[in-house]
Amino acid sequence: MISNFIPTNEEYKHGIDILTQISYLIEPYTIFLIADGRPIGTAILIEHNAEKLFLSAHHVLEKIESAIHIQIVQKFDNRLRLYPEHSRNCFKIKYWDPNFQTTLLKNIAFIWNRTVTDLAIMIPDESILATIKGHKYFYPIAIENEYVPVSHQDALVAMGVILDQNKFNAGPFAVVKNNLPPYSYDNGVDYIVCPIKNDTHAIASLGMNKIYNVDGLSGGGLWKIIKAADSIRVKLAGITIAQRIQNGAGDIIFHGQKSINSFLSNYATAHDMQVLAELEKTNTTKLAL
Repeated sequence: MISNFIPTNEEYKHGIDILTQISYLIEPYTIFLIADGRPIGTAILIEHNAEKLFLSAHHVLEKIESAIHIQIVQKFDNRLRLYPEHSRNCFKIKYWDPNFQTTLLKNIAFIWNRTVTDLAIMIPDESILATIKGHKYFYPIAIENEYVPVSHQDALVAMGVILDQNKFNAGPFAVVKNNLPPYSYDNGVDYIVCPIKNDTHAIASLGMNKIYNVDGLSGGGLWKIIKAADSIRVKLAGITIAQRIQNGAGDIIFHGQKSINSFLSNYATAHDMQVLAELEKTNTTKLAL
């Protein structure tokens, strides 16, 4: 999907070639989640403070709470792979705000509401890490120097699996030059809004199917493309949280880097406090003995 730009067929094919190159940079950090046989969304593998985590949206990971088995789809291509089921007990889930109500996402007006905190992480145990070792990588995040500003002129790419008309569509999906400025609030919440269309690139003449919604993309990353003279790099700029699409056009909404940093900072503080409390409890037990 390419927004606000109408290329010729040749330009579109060239754009697909570039997207394919970019996908090789993003795919190693991206997984798709299935709970009890039901696709639920996308997640990003990150490493923060030497801890390996799955970063996603709150409304995606809350669907795992009542699940029995989880499957992790690691490869985004057309080959059939049967991924093993893992017990729900192999994961812990931590929310930015445990009391967040996902019903707020149904109204696009939430971008003017600083109380939307739709981020969460899964903490995998060693058995899960062993299954993805050698196949995936963890994107390093150091929040003290990890702010990625996004302007309306940036080339942005979202990656994940879109569930449309009972079909899986693995991406990347381009959002070229989002033309709305980020919404940012002083409490650490921000949003990036990217207008999209599914019919601006002569897709029918290329024999491609149109995509009418982006269900399944939630929890996936929004990546800023940084092009140098002889290389292309990607930086994580956001996490997909909502959509408003009618008749193939509308908006995708992301939490931006400010939200990601706020959430991870809160998580790190709570984690450190828990470690200290457990250490104090252990020391108290030893003294009692």
